[in-house]
Amino acid sequence: MNKKIIFLIIALTVTFSNKGLSFERGVCAHFDSYSEDPVVYLKALKQIGASSIRVDYQWNKIERTKGKYVVSRPLEKTDAAINQSSLYGLNNLLILDYGNSLYDNGGYPTTRDGINAFANYTKWVVKKNKGKIKYYEVWNEWKNGTGMPPAMKNTGTAKGYFEIVKRVSRIIKENDPNAIILAGSFNPLTDSDNAWFYELIELGILDYIDGISIHPYSYKNENIQLRTAEANLNAIDQFYDKLTNIANRKTAIYITEIGIPNYDGIGGVNEIESSIFRKNYIKLASERSYIKGVWWYDLKDDGTNKSFNEHNFGIFKANMTLKKNTDENLSLKN
Repeated sequence: MNKKIIFLIIALTVTFSNKGLSFERGVCAHFDSYSEDPVVYLKALKQIGASSIRVDYQWNKIERTKGKYVVSRPLEKTDAAINQSSLYGLNNLLILDYGNSLYDNGGYPTTRDGINAFANYTKWVVKKNKGKIKYYEVWNEWKNGTGMPPAMKNTGTAKGYFEIVKRVSRIIKENDPNAIILAGSFNPLTDSDNAWFYELIELGILDYIDGISIHPYSYKNENIQLRTAEANLNAIDQFYDKLTNIANRKTAIYITEIGIPNYDGIGGVNEIESSIFRKNYIKLASERSYIKGVWWYDLKDDGTNKSFNEHNFGIFKANMTLKKNTDENLSLKN
């Protein structure tokens, strides 16, 4: 292996080194869209010192015929990664998510049949993977409509999400009581997302989960200061204080997505700048006792179009070449 690559991997390992079992340094990954065997990426995750992977386990790739549950071909690589992750020192965070064309027109499961079907899918997934999954995250970005058909993106309500979380939580606890249940996946730096989650608190969501998941992306924020790691986390502190007052209890926070793209558009940065942000962000987050982990988005670039933000979030480039990093920029040492 090229000496420069070895040096870069060692440097990045410092950033993701697990300085305590209570704080996860995770990475989001999409194994089924990757060309190589999952082991290639699991080894890369181990090399950079990650302690956890976050993956989708989509309902529509499990139940393709009503009432029949099978890991379909499009999900096989993710399933293999889940089964082998412990060999590389990685904890699994599995997202139970998205609609199914067999129910509610592929949108949010809101009818009785849809909710029951999502619950049955959850039960099958949890029983199949018992003991392998440390964290279950209920849905991904319900508020934003991520993964929904375009016509249904703004139809998800707080009440609808609460009903899903309540139902799913009971199933997880019954079938794998050691699993940690997360819900939310919203951006606490936006007023509308916060109002949505405060409504969920009033409905009683905190009685059914072990932690709140947040996605505090800020690279496009109009407040330029919020694009820094320090200001981003200070804003999360303010959110947490208000949350604690409203809920009258303390709840663990899990940052299950955060990232910054190396692209040519608004808020884009170069590779060194993103490495500095990542180093600072993980370090500062780990110093806050209420934050239990950060999952970096994303393991590798999804493409090579430098004008498209979604192609450029990776720690690695699309060809799995490690992006530019330096020991000085990535060290967590004081």
